[in-house]
Formats: sequence, C-alpha cells, structure tokens
Amino acid sequence: MFPLLIGSFEEQAGGRSSRFVMLIAIVLLAAFLVTDINRTAVWKNNAHYFKVLSVQEPDNPVVQVRMAMTGMEAGDTAPALARLERLVKKGFSTPFAADRATVAYWYGKALLLSDRPTEAYVQLSQAAALSTTRSGELILLLVEAAARSNDLRPARSLLEQEIKASPGDDMLWNALGNVLSMAGDYSGSVRAYSKAVELNPSNNEAAVNLQNVRRSSGVRK
Repeated sequence: MFPLLIGSFEEQAGGRSSRFVMLIAIVLLAAFLVTDINRTAVWKNNAHYFKVLSVQEPDNPVVQVRMAMTGMEAGDTAPALARLERLVKKGFSTPFAADRATVAYWYGKALLLSDRPTEAYVQLSQAAALSTTRSGELILLLVEAAARSNDLRPARSLLEQEIKASPGDDMLWNALGNVLSMAGDYSGSVRAYSKAVELNPSNNEAAVNLQNVRRSSGVRK
C-alpha cells in the first residue's frame, strides 16, 4: 500500500515535496510495523489469547476446550475437568460433529486422568462415534478406560477390530497384551507382547511387559 501511495504522490509532486512525502510514508510505515510487532508480541502466547476469549465467549466450546487442553498440557487436570464439565452440563450446541467429538475426547481424557474410568469410557465412546477417523491415541484411551472399569470384553473386542485394520501397529498389540494379561489369558498375552516386539524391537514397554508376564506366569510362548 505504501509504495502505491508514494508513487501516486511522486506523480503529482516533484523534488523537495516528493522527498517530504517519502519521509512521511516511511514514518507511517515504521509506526505500522511497531504496532504490528507489539500486537504479535501480546498475542503470540496462545494461552493468553484463549484466556481472553474464554471471558468474552464463555459458551464457545472451541475456546473452552482449547483452554482445557492448555491446562492439561501444563498438568492442571482438575481445573480443565471442571471447565469441560461446565461446558457439557450447559448442553453446548454446535452443528459440527468434529467439534462435539473434540469436546467428548478431551472430557473423556480428563475424566480418565481423574480416575473416573467408567464416565471416561462413555465420553470416549461418543468421541469415537462422532469421529470420521479414529486416532490411535483415542483407541488406546478407550481401551484403558474400559479395562480400568473392569469391563475387559469391549476393550479386547475393540483392539482386535483395530488390529485387523492396522496389523502393523505395535502399540495396539502391546495394549492387547495388557488386556489379555488382566483377563488371565497369559498365553495370549505373551503372543501379543511378542508380536509388538517383533514389529518394533525398540518398544521397550512391550519388551518389559513380555518379560514380566513370562516371569510371573511361567508361560514362554
């Protein structure tokens, strides 16, 4: 914009007046840059940005979830859970399934971190139903919530379905090993852990799990 203004004035004025106009344009440009830099510095912190928005738009689910995410990433699960509970109890409305899935996912994750696995399973199941594509993390959280609710059948069924779709995912095999071990199926657990290690030799968690279940159960393969 500024070069256009300068060019316009240069066409109408020459010499000293043109240089004066150029000086004014440079000053204005510098002022604009300083203002823009200051604005960027103030808003570059996303936590601050969403904190302001959460006050301005208390019923905006996207803003409230982003605040909860920021809190959970900082290890502050309790206030994040309270924020999400308020949002859900208000009966927030959005026409977008993806937004509803996001709320259910983070609410479920906060519930699971707060040792409320049965409620977490309900929310995470809702997130899975609303999602067009289910992430591996969502599946693993669902399985953990089901297992910690002492409901191993849906956890095992879900993992077996996911493994059929992604047979090369070592994390899914490791999770299946955990569920089978909890169910007392040590032979199946050893096979699942072994498969996880075969797929990914650097999966130390699966390797340790395999070693532990072999030692405690006496099952070798």
